[in-house]
Amino acid sequence: MTIKEAPSFAKLPIYNFDDQQATGFPKEVDALNDAVKADFTKVTSAIVPAGRVTKGPAGYAIDGLGHAHAFGLLALFPLLLVAGYVAERRWLHAAVAIGTASMLWLNILAFDVLLYTQIGGPSFYVGGVSLFSVSPLLWLPIAVACAGVVIVLAVRRSPWTWLAAGAAIPLSVPRVWLPDAAYVLVGLHGTRDRIASRTLSGTARSASPGGTSVRESS
Repeated sequence: MTIKEAPSFAKLPIYNFDDQQATGFPKEVDALNDAVKADFTKVTSAIVPAGRVTKGPAGYAIDGLGHAHAFGLLALFPLLLVAGYVAERRWLHAAVAIGTASMLWLNILAFDVLLYTQIGGPSFYVGGVSLFSVSPLLWLPIAVACAGVVIVLAVRRSPWTWLAAGAAIPLSVPRVWLPDAAYVLVGLHGTRDRIASRTLSGTARSASPGGTSVRESS
């Protein structure tokens, strides 16, 4: 058994679908992929189902594009939904969400962090179907307005904070795709649950004997 040093992954960029479609995978990723494949025997028999370890004529193989997973895919914009926890004063839940996201982001230290400072570079890019890709001048006031609405609703403890935060993601993030509109449904679900909780709490207070109030739980 011999151990060979693999090419460095320090300069592997964050996955960019636009770049992949335009120029293919980065040469650093292809080099790492080729080095990994060099010690494997190609399996020509069918591998079913995909994604599972399967026994082939030359041993075991894992179906899938290994080099596609050499990229890191990091998304911080879902943290906008933490505003819903802030509106409900659920500080522990907010802290856990932010802390978990921070720990997941620690892996960027394994890459060239200077790439994250280059707007338009391989690890800091914008576009997709976002308003920013249409016009930065159109995107900026809408993004500021979305942030302002979310902040005001959170301060006022409004149950609509969840929906506003979910809608703010596809409207204010500088790079989004159509599936990101689904965050609106997440916000709608949070708002619906919060309103239902308040309705049940109000009903319980009105039905309690002697006018004794029932404290609403968060």
